[in-house]
Amino acid sequence: MAKSKIKEFVYHMFDFYHYIYIYLHEVRYIKAQKKLWKDVILTKEQEKELQAVFGKKTSNKWHRLYQSYTGEFNKDYFPEILFSTKLEPILCPRGICEVLQDKGLIGVLYHSVPELRLPKTVIVNCSGIFYDGNRNIINKETAADLVYEWSKRKRFVIKPTVGTHSGAGVVIGKQDAYNSSEEILTLFHGYKKNFIVQEYIINSKELRALYDNSLNTIRIMTYILEDKLYHAPLILRIGKGGNEVDNVGIGGLFVGLSDDGYLKKEAFTRKGEGYCVHPDSRIRFEGYPITGIDKIIECAFACHKKTPHTKFISWDFTFDENNVPVLIEANLLGHSSWLPQAASGVSTFGSNTNKMLDKIRVRS
Repeated sequence: MAKSKIKEFVYHMFDFYHYIYIYLHEVRYIKAQKKLWKDVILTKEQEKELQAVFGKKTSNKWHRLYQSYTGEFNKDYFPEILFSTKLEPILCPRGICEVLQDKGLIGVLYHSVPELRLPKTVIVNCSGIFYDGNRNIINKETAADLVYEWSKRKRFVIKPTVGTHSGAGVVIGKQDAYNSSEEILTLFHGYKKNFIVQEYIINSKELRALYDNSLNTIRIMTYILEDKLYHAPLILRIGKGGNEVDNVGIGGLFVGLSDDGYLKKEAFTRKGEGYCVHPDSRIRFEGYPITGIDKIIECAFACHKKTPHTKFISWDFTFDENNVPVLIEANLLGHSSWLPQAASGVSTFGSNTNKMLDKIRVRS
């Protein structure tokens, strides 16, 4: 019993200091974004509306930051500092989520979801052990041979499976770019362990038309509240300027997407730069159709049901060349819940905002 209490105390203190670090990060971030929110002035009536929801202790800087993108005031915007330091720890138990969000587990967890395609795994490395696409244990030389043979016919993607974000470490392996298995071994050496090599997914015609140098993905955040599944406003993430990935953190665009599959008027960079047309393809965003969004919502809900213990998940989906939904990643921690709010001018939780605030005891 004493050992159990000591272990529980150690875990509690570890989590405590982890979320102190997250809190300080959020404080630094909102200061760094001052150039976006400093000129957004709320009316006295809007201030009263915010206080009625969040009380007087919650700063309005986050609301002003989200408003700086679309120009839309919304009293129910959920401040990132409250989400990441108070709500996420409740919805997403960190010890469990750190395991389940391993990108190498996507195929294991979600292979049985109907009408969902998963990228074919060529090889995966988990804690230094190599596996082939059927989860047979192999040595690194065999793994390199498999990837080399694949590269002679098709492109591939190699990326870390744990501990990364914003597209860090993602490399597109070009067809015929490697001359031997030894060159593949050199590529492996840069990752050391915990990485996966998968097929390169080709986007649908609609997504390629917007920008064809990157895999453009749909971010859908699903959450469980009172025994029911919901989703936050949808976002399309798109590359630009020659980038091969669509991540917002390295210069990609994000734009709101309606549940019936039409893009909002304006796409944004993280720095708040707005584009009504894509800077490369020159296609106008407003009203641009993305066919089959209802299928992605269905798949996201089905996947969430297969992910135990977690009540909030950020999914990255896309459509392949046959317009079949493809699950690229599942993110169980570090959700960037600000994205749908900045993209659409709509609250992440909408009419459920007060219920989420009740969970963290932030009351008006």
